[in-house]
Amino acid sequence: MAVNTTELSAGVTGRFIPARQFKTSRITVQLLTPLSLKTVSRNAMLPFLLTRACRAYPDLKSLNSKLASLYGAALMAEVSKIGNMHSLRLTISSIDDRYALDDSSVAGECAKLLTGMLFEPLLDGARFNEKLFDSEKRLFLERIDGEVNEKRRYAVSRAENIMCESEPFGISKYGPRAMAQGLDCGELYLAWEEMLKTAIININFIGVSDPSPVYDAFKKALSSVKRHPAAPADQSVSAKIGGKSVTERLAVTQSKLVMGFKSDITHASPLYMPAVVFCDLYGGSPHSKLFQNVRERLSLCYYCAARYNRSNGIMMVDSGIQEEKAEQARAEIIAQLDAIKSGNVSEDELSASKAALTDSARSVTDSPYALDSWYCQRSLESDIVSPQQFAEMINGVTKEQVIEAAKHFDLDTVYLLAPDGGNSNE
Repeated sequence: MAVNTTELSAGVTGRFIPARQFKTSRITVQLLTPLSLKTVSRNAMLPFLLTRACRAYPDLKSLNSKLASLYGAALMAEVSKIGNMHSLRLTISSIDDRYALDDSSVAGECAKLLTGMLFEPLLDGARFNEKLFDSEKRLFLERIDGEVNEKRRYAVSRAENIMCESEPFGISKYGPRAMAQGLDCGELYLAWEEMLKTAIININFIGVSDPSPVYDAFKKALSSVKRHPAAPADQSVSAKIGGKSVTERLAVTQSKLVMGFKSDITHASPLYMPAVVFCDLYGGSPHSKLFQNVRERLSLCYYCAARYNRSNGIMMVDSGIQEEKAEQARAEIIAQLDAIKSGNVSEDELSASKAALTDSARSVTDSPYALDSWYCQRSLESDIVSPQQFAEMINGVTKEQVIEAAKHFDLDTVYLLAPDGGNSNE
């Protein structure tokens, strides 16, 4: 069955994603706002705060009791970046209506609970409940600290910060810790009000049952909001090559080398699919150039992988190395890119990359979370392809197209996270 989209209100899209293979249904509200240093921390904290309590269920006991009555439904929150946009997600999942003990719509009841969390939070006048806010703020700060503790993820994030320091994409998804530390419950209330009015909103419903009860719940909640959604932020980054090289030192034993490459190939480019295949062939799988040469043949790193961002055309190559091998690893990573640009691509390598990518795309439908993420990550694209369509398009990519795509990627930033000589906290 094809994905069906419906406009529910100004800037609000309902997306019904039929999925008979699951015994559960999943409803996600995705709120998209332009990334801004001024708003990033308060917006990022909101989905976590909103899924903790609401006016109808003001404490953990009453909320858990309600979730239990919905066949053990679960609430989740997630924050990410999509190019220069901030993506905030509130999700509820429960059993599909097919397995309910009566004829009621479990999905409809879940949607009512989710709208209560989003539109009727736990407030004290024009402020969020202070006790709830203080508790969530502590957890939010721990979440930011946890990003630093995950050194591989931290290194990639820092490289993005440096590479795009004058652009929205360079802002971390949770914002600076100092900014989060200064948040108060009145400020978050104003951010919540603004978001309901201006965010681009997508409502994904993954399941089999009729989506009408889900859509009706959101239409009712939205009817009291005067919407004037903001336009999507420009997704592009500066084409100018910065030539930046930065070394930072922390308590680590294994150095992290991250290299950021710019290109003019985004999801809207005719070379998008070839760029996807190129990135996998370069550093996306065990058969890739980086794995086979930088890691296996030369033993220059513990891992070495490439990731391509279709929103803005950036590719990040990250590796775990010994500091004394940093320059040699850097040179070999560039050498492998140059090899592809010069046409050194075998049919076996091309076939292996296509197979890996098509298998990965088809596996998306094995998980409600993966399927939900697929459509959320592409929600700003004018023509969203399904995982099956994606796999078919990958198989049509030629060797010549891959080589051409590779020629569009140029090194912009080199970031090295190295030991500071102290005790490691890795």
